[in-house]
Amino acid sequence: MTMDKLKKYREILSESSTHNEGFSASFERSGGDATLDIDNPPPAWKSPYVTGGKAKWELDIYYKSSGLEINGARLLSLGFSFTVEDPETGEELPDEIEIELSSDDIFYTDTESEIGKPDYFLNALEVDMNNSEDSSNWKYLLDIGS
Repeated sequence: MTMDKLKKYREILSESSTHNEGFSASFERSGGDATLDIDNPPPAWKSPYVTGGKAKWELDIYYKSSGLEINGARLLSLGFSFTVEDPETGEELPDEIEIELSSDDIFYTDTESEIGKPDYFLNALEVDMNNSEDSSNWKYLLDIGS
């Protein structure tokens, strides 16, 4: 979040109001805005390697006379693709697996956030699959800010 945006909030928001600010980040095989890590994949998805994707999230910003307070973050959508290894040979399989999740698929209670100092951009997103292909069993951790 830039200083211009922070100044805008001071001008627009009343002394004690709440605002949600939306953000997005991309994941790429080499580079991207942030990293996406997959923990505890199901056995059928051995050694997943993220090849691309995009996440959208929002920050819950509370403005009060002493300044801005960030009350947390919520993952709004997540789409990503990844490859896996052949369980017998250990070689990367050529076909990608694609996952698309909307806010209907991502429960607020399954999302945690670690929020540092401003810039409030996403550094990393961890998806704990809990050894399941069913996304309703997954947990998410957003690492935001510096």
